[in-house]
Amino acid sequence: MDENRKIVGEYYVGAYGPTIILILNSIESAKWLHDAFLAQIDCVEERKITGSYLELKNVESLSLLSHSSGREIEIMRTTDSHPNSFTIFGTVGGWRDMAGMMEPFMEGQVGHQYFGDELGDDALLEVSFGEGHSRSH
Repeated sequence: MDENRKIVGEYYVGAYGPTIILILNSIESAKWLHDAFLAQIDCVEERKITGSYLELKNVESLSLLSHSSGREIEIMRTTDSHPNSFTIFGTVGGWRDMAGMMEPFMEGQVGHQYFGDELGDDALLEVSFGEGHSRSH
């Protein structure tokens, strides 16, 4: 695996409630996540993104799945029997917005973005770039 594209993270309970943090290791990892969100626009099947480029602690799996109605982005537990498996549901507009929010990271800008609804979703998604997290290291 190309270590420059690696994304690490974990599930934890933070100030805004249950959160999955993804820590981008490089501009290449920001581009990989950006492209994964854009690719979901044309994909009708669920895609697991955990694996070769994405390593998560305390998360069994993280999947992307498109939907045509509902909120633009929703983050839900996949099943009750797997409480640490999550699916991010998105509309075409939601996937475009998420990809667009990765673009500053692809230009080297330091920061983070939150996705989801702390009141309606099972977890939030936080994506961080260049912030020097000690989490997951």
